[in-house]
Amino acid sequence: MAALKEDMLAHGQSISLSEGELVYEKLGQREGLRLDAIEGASAVGSTLLVHTFPLRSSCCGAAKRTQVDIALPCASTSQADEWRTALLQALSGQPGPLARRHLMVLVNPHSGTRKARRNLAATRHILTMRGATIEEVETTHAGHAEEIMLTLDLDRYDGLVIVSGDGLMYEVVNGLMKRGDGAEAIGRMPLGIIPSGTGNGLAKSLLASAGEPYDIISAALLVSRGGVAPLDLAEVTTGISPTAPGMAERYAGRSLTEHTTWSFLALMWGLVSDIDLESETCRCFGSARFDIYAVLRILALRRYRGVLRHRMEGGPWTTVEGDFVMVWAMNLAWAAHDMNIAPNAEQDNGAWECLYIQRATRMQLADGFGKLGTGQVEALTDFVTSVRCSEIELEPEPREPANPGHIDIDGEEVPFGPVRVAVRKGMARVMCQPVLADTFAPPPPSV
Repeated sequence: MAALKEDMLAHGQSISLSEGELVYEKLGQREGLRLDAIEGASAVGSTLLVHTFPLRSSCCGAAKRTQVDIALPCASTSQADEWRTALLQALSGQPGPLARRHLMVLVNPHSGTRKARRNLAATRHILTMRGATIEEVETTHAGHAEEIMLTLDLDRYDGLVIVSGDGLMYEVVNGLMKRGDGAEAIGRMPLGIIPSGTGNGLAKSLLASAGEPYDIISAALLVSRGGVAPLDLAEVTTGISPTAPGMAERYAGRSLTEHTTWSFLALMWGLVSDIDLESETCRCFGSARFDIYAVLRILALRRYRGVLRHRMEGGPWTTVEGDFVMVWAMNLAWAAHDMNIAPNAEQDNGAWECLYIQRATRMQLADGFGKLGTGQVEALTDFVTSVRCSEIELEPEPREPANPGHIDIDGEEVPFGPVRVAVRKGMARVMCQPVLADTFAPPPPSV
């Protein structure tokens, strides 16, 4: 294969770059490194650093990416800079000067277990090692990210990176969609995420779809690589007028105001929304709060009455009514990093996976929640119904002290009452691109 660039480095060592491989001489040995195993490059003085992140097994057996830098001494600082640029151009796949890539990085220092600042410090160099520049902004109060999005200069940035959990992403998505040019804004601005919350369902789903392990290093690599993929959003309208027989009378005298919000993750009602929202008081336990509160809620099981309708776009409606234990509709496969609720869900197929339970014993629920979390929904068909749909209408009976409940969109509580969900295919874009050389292990760095 013809070389795109070749040169002699310090100490008479050769280096050459072709379309698919970097070949270099080190300690008298010629070694090759496939380009799809290279994640970035930098020049430190007169040394060229080639950054790789091979998958390696950890002490607990799970594979994780570990940074291994290959140091190549150059004859001068200008030669190191030239080779850094040549490598980054080759990685971009585009001839000519490197395209601008300026990212806003939004950090919520109070999310989850308050590790966002630490996580950014550990991944900042990864975000920039392919030539991107970043502008860091810390959020200071609830709704701050939404406020920033309302006036964001779309021409100034080439993407948004969230160092937080699903809650901050919810603010970003809804802030962009509230703009006068919302559809254009959400389509132009790719979204990346470095998981720093409690659940982190979006980050886990994107990493799983890319074949990557769940950790902040792998998440930062998805951002750094610069690839994008479509993501469905759902238009969620709360406060709609009830239409089910007798439901209008039940809501008589109650104020219903239509309001639109946008969802990328899930709609929850019943047992699962109670667990998600009411466990906020146990946030100090991290993700274990969901398990703790699930036990409490299953022991003191509530019943919820309402009407659920669902269909694929343009098809006939299916209506289910009566008592429910829960309704859980998913856009993505993972509701949290350890909860593979809808293994058949796809992020860009124009449909959601809607799971609902009408009757189940406490023993079934205790066993079933564990299986649901590991993607075994097909083993629970005796009491869990799963359907694919692009439109959902839910009319819960009004809340009473003896009949409480919540409606949860992407982990955020919305006004209780009738709600409509309409999936909008591929409306957003996310930073998600798999690496090709998963098992390549480059030589160790020089001492």
